[in-house]
Formats: sequence, structure tokens, C-alpha cells
Amino acid sequence: MEGKKTEGKQKIPMMKIENESDRYASFSKRRSTLYDKASELVGECDVDIGIILFSPANKPHSFFHPTAEAVLDRFKNPVFTMLNLSKLEFMALDISGNNYLPWLLDAEIHLGAKGLGDTIKEGNEALSQDNAKAMIFLGHHLDERLKSEYLTLKDPF
Repeated sequence: MEGKKTEGKQKIPMMKIENESDRYASFSKRRSTLYDKASELVGECDVDIGIILFSPANKPHSFFHPTAEAVLDRFKNPVFTMLNLSKLEFMALDISGNNYLPWLLDAEIHLGAKGLGDTIKEGNEALSQDNAKAMIFLGHHLDERLKSEYLTLKDPF
């Protein structure tokens, strides 16, 4: 058996690319590859992911799944586990209230689908057990830090 004709795959040492235009081109290509790999990871492993990069020209670039807010909230509050997230029919109300309108629409739709739509109307005459079901459902869709305030109210409706 004769020796190899090529050296095969070689490990290239990591060094700063000195040529500015080459560095920008390399960053752009590697950023795209990184985003593709992150997207594959999300699809294959059902994970939340967040990537923040600054280009050589100091321009910010990011990739988040499902959203930047969701990933950052999970990072800041690790008690909020994937187990909790998987039980949610829609995104929890953020403590900042930034997602209030979409959250409210989702809550109304889901409560209506469960036959509990009247429980969130002022002056409703819903059964107390229906009100309790609605409170439990809404409580599951609140940021963990809001739950303590919400649970101190006897009848938020």
C-alpha cells in the first residue's frame, strides 16, 4: 500500500484576519453558518436559543427563538423551566407588560374556547368554579414574578 497523496483535512490555526475586507466577508459567512446551525438545533432538539453578535464594524446582529424576550426572561429567571413553558397555550404575560395586548387577545380566545369567556367580563354571573378555572388558567400564563401579586387578589374579575 502506497502512502497518501494528499495531507487530508488540516486543522487551521485560529488567528485574527488582518485584511479588513477579508475579515468582514468571513464574519458574514460565519454568521450565516452560525444562524443555520442554531436554526437546526431549534428544529432537531426543540430548544430556546439566543445569539448576539457585533460585527467588526460594531453593528449588532442577533438570532433568537422563540423571541428575544422569552430567551432573556428564561435566562434571568431559570426557575421558569421548559416544563412550565410546554404547558402554555400561548406566551406568558411579561412583567414589563410589553406583550399585554397580544396576551389579552390570546387569553380571550383560549378562555372562550374553553367555555370560560364570560368569566373575564366585568359583572359576570359565571359560576364560581368557572371563575376559579379561569384564574388558574390565567395564572399559568403570567410571568413568575407577576404570579405572587396576582394570587393575592381574591377576585381579580
